[in-house]
Amino acid sequence: MAQDSFYWNSLPHEIIEQRIQAHGRKKAQMVILVCGGSYNPVHLEHIRMLQLALECAQVSRYKHPIMAFMLPSTDKHVVRKVGRNQAYPLQTRIEMCNIACRNEPLISVIPWGMASASNAGRILERIIKKFVNGAKVKAMSVIGADIAPRYNLDPKFHMIVTRPTYTEEVLPILEKKLGRKNFRKLMIAGSSKSGGTTRNVSSTMIRQYIQNGDFEGLLESCSMNPECVYYLQQYHMRNRNLNTFTQAVEAQN
Repeated sequence: MAQDSFYWNSLPHEIIEQRIQAHGRKKAQMVILVCGGSYNPVHLEHIRMLQLALECAQVSRYKHPIMAFMLPSTDKHVVRKVGRNQAYPLQTRIEMCNIACRNEPLISVIPWGMASASNAGRILERIIKKFVNGAKVKAMSVIGADIAPRYNLDPKFHMIVTRPTYTEEVLPILEKKLGRKNFRKLMIAGSSKSGGTTRNVSSTMIRQYIQNGDFEGLLESCSMNPECVYYLQQYHMRNRNLNTFTQAVEAQN
């Protein structure tokens, strides 16, 4: 299908191919990690989540991570979540994500604008098999512990990343929901065993800095990549006379 070629060419497929070809642990399942979200805007803990997810898969005897991806959601989803006055158009969010992971060779962006990481994962599995000599790669959705109870989790397809202030409360809920046997199979990145963790960074707090025009304060908060802060500052200077989300989208097209 022509659409499959579009999907494939929109990804860093050379890296995917190299990672698959270099796969040496034959007994380990090759996995692609997908973290869906608004990324409105992307912050340092989004990147940290994927770093921890990659590390968690790497130390597992049963998984071999190929890459990890951010999946910015649809404009409709983001507008519904935060309102038109605080929603950034998809292309803006994609560009910010690309800046944020510029120095991360195994982290990239899926620029398809999808609300479902599971759907994107199925497409990834299909196109990798199609374009990389029938390679069988399993997609896993990466989910923050703060929102994990909303999902019908399956240890085969989901990985949890711990989030400060949420994890201690959430993990017993997940164990009760999944049952002890399945809970033990669930991959949990950022646990005390792995030696890493995330910070409790709030996208709402970041948007408040931006709404106040306090980009210096945003930089000092150390919650966003400085290049992303500069990008947003320039974005708001260019679009300061645009009053609606629709106008901002039209200005990009």
